[in-house]
Amino acid sequence: MSRQKIRPPAVHRRSGLKHLQAEPAGNRPNETGSTGNAETDKKARESVDKLNAADALIFQTEKQLKEYGDKIPATVKGDLETALGQLKEAHKSGDIAAIDAAMSNLNDKWQKASTEMYQSAQSSQQQPGPQQEEGPGQEAGPKNDGEVTDVDFEEVK
Repeated sequence: MSRQKIRPPAVHRRSGLKHLQAEPAGNRPNETGSTGNAETDKKARESVDKLNAADALIFQTEKQLKEYGDKIPATVKGDLETALGQLKEAHKSGDIAAIDAAMSNLNDKWQKASTEMYQSAQSSQQQPGPQQEEGPGQEAGPKNDGEVTDVDFEEVK
């Protein structure tokens, strides 16, 4: 015995009588609320999610290029801008496969850029600036050689 969804009563124009009409089983909503198009709905959702992710990555990349543009080496910055342009074109066309490839490419370029920025920051920290040498009239300041020194102190109340 199949169950059919009952539509609300329809009123006949002339007689004013109400009659019920049964809906065919194929048009009933399933658990997700769709009408049997779960696969189509899933693909549409994936497409929208990819477009949203691409849009967010475009926004983040533009923002970070403005913020860190002077710290990124010129060659890597050019690669980032090229990959960003490719992602924008893929986003415009709506081609999911092209968006995936462009997002992967842009993420790889950001990985390379962040590695180079990190290495340049590390090398600049390891190269100390010019140190002042102690001249004949200058006293040596406190040296921090890593040893702990006990010092006498007096508590004042």
